[in-house]
Amino acid sequence: MTTRTLLLTFTCLIFVGAAAHAEELKKPAKPEALNRFEAGKAQFKAGKFKAAAEEFESSLALEASPAAYYNGAQCYRTLAKVIDGETSDKRAHFQLAIWHFTRFLNTTTNTPEYAALANKLIAESIAERNALPKVEPVTPAPSTTVGPTTVTPTPSTAEKPMQPGSARSRWNDPLAWAFTGAGVVGLGAAGLLFWNASSLRDDANHTTTQTEVNALRDRADSRSLAGTIIGVGSGLILIVGIAKLAITDVPPSGNLTASARRRFGSRLTLALAVAPNGLSVSGHF
Repeated sequence: MTTRTLLLTFTCLIFVGAAAHAEELKKPAKPEALNRFEAGKAQFKAGKFKAAAEEFESSLALEASPAAYYNGAQCYRTLAKVIDGETSDKRAHFQLAIWHFTRFLNTTTNTPEYAALANKLIAESIAERNALPKVEPVTPAPSTTVGPTTVTPTPSTAEKPMQPGSARSRWNDPLAWAFTGAGVVGLGAAGLLFWNASSLRDDANHTTTQTEVNALRDRADSRSLAGTIIGVGSGLILIVGIAKLAITDVPPSGNLTASARRRFGSRLTLALAVAPNGLSVSGHF
């Protein structure tokens, strides 16, 4: 404990002792609040002003009493005067002392000596608070940059324009176009076969001999079966070609990451098989 702290504590105790000869401050009535109040007084006498203030605040939270307000004010005033800290901390402690002294004056009765001392300490606390140096707000340094700035990417990070021929579009995939063309041609052929089969059935309906009728109908059935097989197969091939055009990308030349290689490295694999009931198409993208 420093010499200044001892002197100030002794002075505060003299003020309290002088007033106590004539009158007594009202202490809290609740046992827990009274225990916290007595603990605050013990901490104050030991020079632990911050701990004392906390004990008085705890007592006030349980029960508001003039004695706790007065002693709490003395703690904050002492903290403001003896603690070497920031100016803002001292100002805050003086403000808390003024507030607690004011609350004491609003709650105490029949204690004129304490009231007079509280008014005197309020005036002194206000004067000492106002005498503290003002803390100037920190103003950020002005920027030295005038006008908007443009960041030019370096050659290593700038996006290079794509050169002609460096990448192929999906629409230039010859295999996809071959499938698509074959599917269209096959569907056209299937349509011609169906049309021919329909014509043969019409001829059979207008033929008088049963032998010719049977022959024409056999030919019509053959045309229909061939048209069905070719039409189904051509439709599947057309679908595969369109799908490949829609989903296939050919990457530009250069180094690729692993994810890019997985994306672009796939190939369209197909397998066509002729089954007794038609054509089957299998494969993966």
